[in-house]
Amino acid sequence: MSDSSMPPLPQDSSLDRISSLPVGKDQVSPVEAIALSDKTYSQRFRDLLGHRTREYLKQDLAYSALGSLICGLVAFIAGEVTVSVVFGGVLGFLSIFVANVIKHALRTPGEIDTVIRERLSQKEKLLEAKLTIVFGRGEPFIDLFTGVNGEPDHSLLTYRVRVTSSVPGWVRLTAEEVYLEGRNLPDVWLRPTNKSETTNQTELHANVSHMWDVIQKSSKESELMLAHAMGANYPRRLGRKAQFRIIASNLSALVTTSKFITAKLDDSDNVYFQLDDDQGDHRESCN
Repeated sequence: MSDSSMPPLPQDSSLDRISSLPVGKDQVSPVEAIALSDKTYSQRFRDLLGHRTREYLKQDLAYSALGSLICGLVAFIAGEVTVSVVFGGVLGFLSIFVANVIKHALRTPGEIDTVIRERLSQKEKLLEAKLTIVFGRGEPFIDLFTGVNGEPDHSLLTYRVRVTSSVPGWVRLTAEEVYLEGRNLPDVWLRPTNKSETTNQTELHANVSHMWDVIQKSSKESELMLAHAMGANYPRRLGRKAQFRIIASNLSALVTTSKFITAKLDDSDNVYFQLDDDQGDHRESCN
Protein backbone atom coordinates (compact mmCIF):
# COMPACT_ATOMS: atom_id res chain seq x y z
CA MET A 1 0.00 0.00 0.00
CA SER A 2 1.51 3.32 -1.00
CA ASP A 3 1.80 6.27 1.34
CA SER A 4 -0.74 8.25 -0.68
CA SER A 5 -3.41 5.60 -0.12
CA MET A 6 -2.90 5.43 3.59
CA PRO A 7 -5.67 6.95 5.73
CA PRO A 8 -4.53 9.88 7.87
CA LEU A 9 -2.78 8.80 11.03
CA PRO A 10 -4.32 9.92 14.34
CA GLN A 11 -2.87 13.07 15.85
CA ASP A 12 -3.46 11.83 19.40
CA SER A 13 -2.24 8.82 21.33
CA SER A 14 -2.89 7.59 24.82
CA LEU A 15 0.40 8.97 26.10
CA ASP A 16 -0.05 12.26 24.22
CA ARG A 17 -3.49 12.54 25.82
CA ILE A 18 -2.01 12.02 29.26
CA SER A 19 0.81 14.52 28.77
CA SER A 20 -1.62 17.15 27.48
CA LEU A 21 -4.22 16.79 30.21
CA PRO A 22 -4.63 20.03 32.15
CA VAL A 23 -3.59 19.95 35.76
CA GLY A 24 -4.18 22.07 38.81
CA LYS A 25 -6.82 24.77 38.75
CA ASP A 26 -7.63 24.26 35.06
CA GLN A 27 -8.74 20.69 35.68
CA VAL A 28 -10.36 20.75 39.14
CA SER A 29 -12.80 23.00 40.93
CA PRO A 30 -11.49 25.88 43.10
CA VAL A 31 -12.30 23.86 46.23
CA GLU A 32 -10.30 20.86 45.00
CA ALA A 33 -7.44 23.08 43.83
CA ILE A 34 -7.13 24.56 47.31
CA ALA A 35 -7.56 21.22 49.10
CA LEU A 36 -4.90 19.54 46.92
CA SER A 37 -2.41 22.41 46.97
CA ASP A 38 1.07 22.09 48.46
CA LYS A 39 0.30 24.48 51.31
CA THR A 40 0.14 23.46 54.96
CA TYR A 41 -3.13 22.23 56.45
CA SER A 42 -3.74 25.52 58.25
CA GLN A 43 -3.13 27.53 55.07
CA ARG A 44 -5.47 25.32 53.07
CA PHE A 45 -8.06 25.55 55.85
CA ARG A 46 -7.82 29.34 55.85
CA ASP A 47 -8.06 29.60 52.05
CA LEU A 48 -11.05 27.24 51.93
CA LEU A 49 -12.71 29.14 54.77
CA GLY A 50 -12.37 32.37 52.82
CA HIS A 51 -13.66 30.77 49.63
CA ARG A 52 -16.63 29.11 51.33
CA THR A 53 -17.46 32.26 53.29
CA ARG A 54 -17.63 34.33 50.10
CA GLU A 55 -19.79 31.73 48.41
CA TYR A 56 -22.16 31.42 51.36
CA LEU A 57 -22.48 35.21 51.74
CA LYS A 58 -23.54 35.49 48.10
CA GLN A 59 -25.98 32.61 48.55
CA ASP A 60 -27.43 33.93 51.82
CA LEU A 61 -27.80 37.42 50.39
CA ALA A 62 -29.65 36.09 47.34
CA TYR A 63 -32.00 33.87 49.37
CA SER A 64 -32.77 36.62 51.89
CA ALA A 65 -33.47 39.15 49.14
CA LEU A 66 -35.69 36.65 47.35
CA GLY A 67 -37.72 35.97 50.49
CA SER A 68 -38.21 39.67 51.18
CA LEU A 69 -39.12 40.32 47.54
CA ILE A 70 -41.83 37.66 47.62
CA CYS A 71 -43.30 39.12 50.82
CA GLY A 72 -43.19 42.61 49.28
CA LEU A 73 -44.99 41.43 46.15
CA VAL A 74 -47.71 39.79 48.21
CA ALA A 75 -48.19 43.02 50.18
CA PHE A 76 -48.21 45.10 46.99
CA ILE A 77 -50.81 42.89 45.34
CA ALA A 78 -52.96 43.08 48.47
CA GLY A 79 -52.60 46.87 48.51
CA GLU A 80 -51.10 46.88 51.99
CA VAL A 81 -47.80 48.64 51.31
CA THR A 82 -47.18 50.85 54.34
CA VAL A 83 -44.11 52.11 56.19
CA SER A 84 -44.54 49.42 58.82
CA VAL A 85 -44.77 46.74 56.14
CA VAL A 86 -41.61 48.02 54.46
CA PHE A 87 -39.84 48.16 57.82
CA GLY A 88 -40.99 44.62 58.54
CA GLY A 89 -39.68 43.48 55.16
CA VAL A 90 -36.27 44.97 55.82
CA LEU A 91 -36.21 43.44 59.30
CA GLY A 92 -37.21 40.08 57.83
CA PHE A 93 -34.45 40.31 55.25
CA LEU A 94 -31.85 41.03 57.92
CA SER A 95 -33.18 38.26 60.18
CA ILE A 96 -33.03 35.61 57.44
CA PHE A 97 -29.60 36.78 56.34
CA VAL A 98 -28.12 36.75 59.85
CA ALA A 99 -29.68 33.35 60.64
CA ASN A 100 -28.15 31.81 57.50
CA VAL A 101 -24.77 33.40 58.19
CA ILE A 102 -24.74 31.96 61.72
CA LYS A 103 -25.80 28.55 60.46
CA HIS A 104 -23.06 28.43 57.86
CA ALA A 105 -20.47 29.85 60.25
CA LEU A 106 -21.16 26.96 62.65
CA ARG A 107 -21.00 24.15 60.12
CA THR A 108 -18.37 25.43 57.65
CA PRO A 109 -15.24 24.48 59.68
CA GLY A 110 -16.36 20.85 59.89
CA GLU A 111 -17.19 20.80 56.19
CA ILE A 112 -13.79 22.21 55.29
CA ASP A 113 -11.96 19.62 57.39
CA THR A 114 -13.97 16.84 55.69
CA VAL A 115 -13.25 18.25 52.21
CA ILE A 116 -9.51 18.44 52.83
CA ARG A 117 -9.31 14.91 54.23
CA GLU A 118 -11.45 13.43 51.45
CA ARG A 119 -9.44 15.11 48.68
CA LEU A 120 -6.16 14.03 50.23
CA SER A 121 -7.44 10.46 50.48
CA GLN A 122 -8.46 10.54 46.81
CA LYS A 123 -5.07 11.95 45.85
CA GLU A 124 -3.27 9.17 47.74
CA LYS A 125 -5.35 6.55 45.94
CA LEU A 126 -4.49 8.07 42.56
CA LEU A 127 -0.79 8.17 43.44
CA GLU A 128 -0.97 4.48 44.33
CA ALA A 129 -3.02 3.58 41.23
CA LYS A 130 -1.87 0.49 39.32
CA LEU A 131 -2.67 -1.07 35.97
CA THR A 132 -2.07 -4.71 35.11
CA ILE A 133 -2.06 -6.53 31.76
CA VAL A 134 -2.31 -10.32 31.51
CA PHE A 135 -2.88 -12.73 28.62
CA GLY A 136 -6.68 -13.08 28.54
CA ARG A 137 -7.56 -16.50 29.81
CA GLY A 138 -4.24 -18.06 28.76
CA GLU A 139 -5.49 -19.32 25.38
CA PRO A 140 -7.05 -17.79 22.26
CA PHE A 141 -10.75 -17.27 21.77
CA ILE A 142 -12.12 -19.19 18.79
CA ASP A 143 -14.97 -18.00 16.57
CA LEU A 144 -16.39 -20.44 14.02
CA PHE A 145 -18.06 -19.21 10.83
CA THR A 146 -20.34 -21.17 8.50
CA GLY A 147 -20.83 -20.86 4.77
CA VAL A 148 -24.02 -20.41 2.78
CA ASN A 149 -24.79 -24.14 3.04
CA GLY A 150 -24.46 -24.14 6.82
CA GLU A 151 -21.22 -26.11 6.74
CA PRO A 152 -18.13 -24.89 8.63
CA ASP A 153 -16.38 -22.28 6.51
CA HIS A 154 -13.48 -20.89 8.56
CA SER A 155 -12.38 -20.11 12.09
CA LEU A 156 -10.91 -16.97 13.65
CA LEU A 157 -8.47 -17.07 16.54
CA THR A 158 -8.38 -13.93 18.70
CA TYR A 159 -5.61 -13.35 21.22
CA ARG A 160 -6.77 -10.99 23.96
CA VAL A 161 -5.24 -9.35 26.98
CA ARG A 162 -7.05 -8.49 30.19
CA VAL A 163 -6.51 -5.03 31.69
CA THR A 164 -7.31 -4.19 35.33
CA SER A 165 -7.07 -0.83 37.09
CA SER A 166 -6.93 -0.36 40.86
CA VAL A 167 -8.85 2.92 40.49
CA PRO A 168 -11.79 3.72 38.19
CA GLY A 169 -11.23 5.66 34.98
CA TRP A 170 -11.20 5.63 31.19
CA VAL A 171 -8.56 3.20 29.96
CA ARG A 172 -6.95 2.95 26.53
CA LEU A 173 -4.59 0.29 25.15
CA THR A 174 -2.08 1.34 22.50
CA ALA A 175 0.45 -0.50 20.35
CA GLU A 176 3.43 1.83 20.67
CA GLU A 177 4.97 1.09 17.27
CA VAL A 178 3.85 -1.73 15.01
CA TYR A 179 4.79 -2.86 11.50
CA LEU A 180 1.67 -2.98 9.30
CA GLU A 181 1.70 -3.60 5.56
CA GLY A 182 5.10 -2.09 4.93
CA ARG A 183 5.08 0.76 7.44
CA ASN A 184 6.09 1.23 11.05
CA LEU A 185 3.06 2.99 12.51
CA PRO A 186 3.20 4.65 15.96
CA ASP A 187 0.50 4.76 18.60
CA VAL A 188 -2.08 2.39 17.14
CA TRP A 189 -5.13 2.11 19.37
CA LEU A 190 -6.32 -1.40 20.14
CA ARG A 191 -9.99 -2.36 20.37
CA PRO A 192 -11.78 -3.23 23.60
CA THR A 193 -13.52 -6.58 23.19
CA ASN A 194 -17.13 -6.40 21.97
CA LYS A 195 -16.78 -2.75 21.00
CA SER A 196 -17.02 -1.12 17.56
CA GLU A 197 -14.06 -0.86 15.19
CA THR A 198 -13.46 2.77 16.17
CA THR A 199 -13.92 2.50 19.96
CA ASN A 200 -10.44 2.99 21.42
CA GLN A 201 -11.18 3.21 25.15
CA THR A 202 -13.59 1.99 27.78
CA GLU A 203 -14.42 2.94 31.35
CA LEU A 204 -13.20 0.55 34.04
CA HIS A 205 -14.40 0.24 37.60
CA ALA A 206 -11.81 -0.31 40.30
CA ASN A 207 -10.39 -3.85 40.12
CA VAL A 208 -12.92 -4.92 37.47
CA SER A 209 -11.07 -6.02 34.33
CA HIS A 210 -11.93 -5.80 30.66
CA MET A 211 -10.55 -7.60 27.61
CA TRP A 212 -8.83 -6.02 24.61
CA ASP A 213 -8.45 -7.78 21.26
CA VAL A 214 -4.83 -7.70 20.10
CA ILE A 215 -3.97 -10.26 17.40
CA GLN A 216 -6.21 -12.36 15.15
CA LYS A 217 -5.55 -15.28 12.80
CA SER A 218 -8.08 -16.54 10.28
CA SER A 219 -7.86 -20.12 9.09
CA LYS A 220 -8.18 -18.68 5.54
CA GLU A 221 -5.09 -16.52 5.93
CA SER A 222 -1.37 -17.26 6.32
CA GLU A 223 -0.55 -14.14 8.27
CA LEU A 224 -1.44 -12.38 11.49
CA MET A 225 -3.81 -9.43 11.80
CA LEU A 226 -3.83 -6.58 14.32
CA ALA A 227 -7.23 -6.03 16.01
CA HIS A 228 -7.00 -2.25 16.19
CA ALA A 229 -9.60 0.48 16.65
CA MET A 230 -8.42 2.77 13.87
CA GLY A 231 -11.29 2.07 11.48
CA ALA A 232 -12.04 -0.38 8.69
CA ASN A 233 -9.67 1.22 6.14
CA TYR A 234 -6.59 1.23 8.36
CA PRO A 235 -3.92 -1.45 7.66
CA ARG A 236 -4.23 -4.65 9.70
CA ARG A 237 -1.77 -7.17 8.26
CA LEU A 238 1.19 -7.95 10.52
CA GLY A 239 2.80 -10.59 8.34
CA ARG A 240 3.99 -13.87 9.81
CA LYS A 241 5.87 -12.36 12.73
CA ALA A 242 5.29 -9.35 14.97
CA GLN A 243 6.92 -7.83 18.02
CA PHE A 244 5.68 -4.65 19.66
CA ARG A 245 5.03 -2.96 22.98
CA ILE A 246 1.50 -2.34 24.25
CA ILE A 247 0.78 0.45 26.72
CA ALA A 248 -2.31 0.64 28.94
CA SER A 249 -3.20 4.15 30.11
CA ASN A 250 -5.73 5.20 32.71
CA LEU A 251 -6.57 8.66 31.41
CA SER A 252 -8.33 9.61 34.64
CA ALA A 253 -5.60 8.57 37.08
CA LEU A 254 -2.66 9.44 34.78
CA VAL A 255 -1.04 6.02 35.25
CA THR A 256 0.40 3.70 32.61
CA THR A 257 1.88 0.23 32.34
CA SER A 258 3.30 -1.74 29.44
CA LYS A 259 3.94 -5.26 28.19
CA PHE A 260 5.82 -6.69 25.22
CA ILE A 261 4.11 -8.95 22.70
CA THR A 262 5.74 -11.54 20.46
CA ALA A 263 3.55 -13.36 17.93
CA LYS A 264 4.54 -15.53 14.99
CA LEU A 265 3.41 -18.39 12.75
CA ASP A 266 5.33 -21.63 12.37
CA ASP A 267 5.62 -23.58 9.12
CA SER A 268 2.21 -25.14 9.75
CA ASP A 269 0.58 -21.76 10.42
CA ASN A 270 0.18 -22.47 14.13
CA VAL A 271 0.27 -19.31 16.23
CA TYR A 272 2.85 -18.61 18.91
CA PHE A 273 1.76 -15.76 21.22
CA GLN A 274 3.81 -14.52 24.15
CA LEU A 275 3.18 -11.66 26.58
CA ASP A 276 6.27 -10.56 28.52
CA ASP A 277 7.15 -7.90 31.04
CA ASP A 278 8.51 -4.81 29.35
CA GLN A 279 12.23 -4.55 30.08
CA GLY A 280 13.46 -2.22 27.38
CA ASP A 281 13.50 -2.04 23.61
CA HIS A 282 12.97 -5.58 22.26
CA ARG A 283 11.68 -4.40 18.88
CA GLU A 284 13.14 -5.86 15.72
CA SER A 285 12.21 -5.80 12.05
CA CYS A 286 9.22 -8.05 11.37
CA ASN A 287 8.75 -8.11 7.60
